[in-house]
Amino acid sequence: MARGKPEGKAASGVFDQNADKIAFIKDTINLPTDSTYLLSLFKEIPNYSIQVPSFAARNKIIFGYYGLATDFKIEPLTKLPDSVNYRLLREKGKDTLNFWFTPYEVDSLNFIVKHIPTQKIDTFTVKTRKIKADSLMSYLQYFL
Repeated sequence: MARGKPEGKAASGVFDQNADKIAFIKDTINLPTDSTYLLSLFKEIPNYSIQVPSFAARNKIIFGYYGLATDFKIEPLTKLPDSVNYRLLREKGKDTLNFWFTPYEVDSLNFIVKHIPTQKIDTFTVKTRKIKADSLMSYLQYFL
């Protein structure tokens, strides 16, 4: 901190629940003091937000989100052929859901995202491109 001005993500001086952390203590403290205090630090769960999905590979679409993955449901609106299997898996350690599917020829795929607690509904269209399939798909075919 230079001359009392905040730096980094919290430079505005306004709490950002996606970047900032909160600490608390049960006792009352008096400032200024030369005492030290043990604070319990935690990161707040961000409010629900879904990002525009991205066509990452010939067989994978990624959905970035904020909030809890268990609070919303993603389903394809596009009628998929019977030969197409799909699975939605959370990426470990990230706020990303991967929509894995059997690749097939299609110009675009439509999705509906339902946020269960607020009943909010979002729809997305993902344009396909000619790119390689992700190698993890061969592994996932055993589970589809």
